[in-house]
Amino acid sequence: MWALYTICCGILLTINLLVRCEADEPPPKWEYYNPLSGVTLLCDWCAPGEFMVTECTETTVTQCRTCAENEYTEHYNHVRECFRCRECLKAHEHVLLGCTPTNNRQCVCEDGYFLASEFCFQHTKCPIRYGVVQRGTPWKNTKCRRCSSGTFSNVESSMATCRNHTDCGPMGLCVTQRGNRGVDNVCGICPHYNTSKDVFRERWAYRSR
Repeated sequence: MWALYTICCGILLTINLLVRCEADEPPPKWEYYNPLSGVTLLCDWCAPGEFMVTECTETTVTQCRTCAENEYTEHYNHVRECFRCRECLKAHEHVLLGCTPTNNRQCVCEDGYFLASEFCFQHTKCPIRYGVVQRGTPWKNTKCRRCSSGTFSNVESSMATCRNHTDCGPMGLCVTQRGNRGVDNVCGICPHYNTSKDVFRERWAYRSR
């Protein structure tokens, strides 16, 4: 059994390495027609993070150069210049990943905001009687839902969920004002409690259960 497991792991590792190698390999050479010589040549591509300075000739390979600061190319290419990295200058956004020769700068909305139509908007606050069922992210707005029976929300919030009404019984109290979707139950002394001695007796009986 152990031998079979070892063989399977070896096969998976080999496949993974092959896929990695294939992913890192440059694409087939590209055709370049030299108008001076009238010859069509197969030129090498420039690697990610580079751009082409001159095409290949019959005696030289493609000449490439590394992208300058704040510029990038993500793929094998023969472009004449690198692409400019985006700037994170819009309101309420900041840098998630910095610019490198092989990757564009990644921007993200700050906490409490989400991206929509290329701008950062504040997460919606669920109104009273509604609770958050899905918190907002830098890419999605808050999702709200009306509180169900037995629950409530008495605040406008982009984070608060609906809460269960307070159960007065375990505290030896009774509901003196029943809550709704916007307010909690109000607990108080039960009507049949006439003296402090009765209150003590009832609470002791509850604890002794």
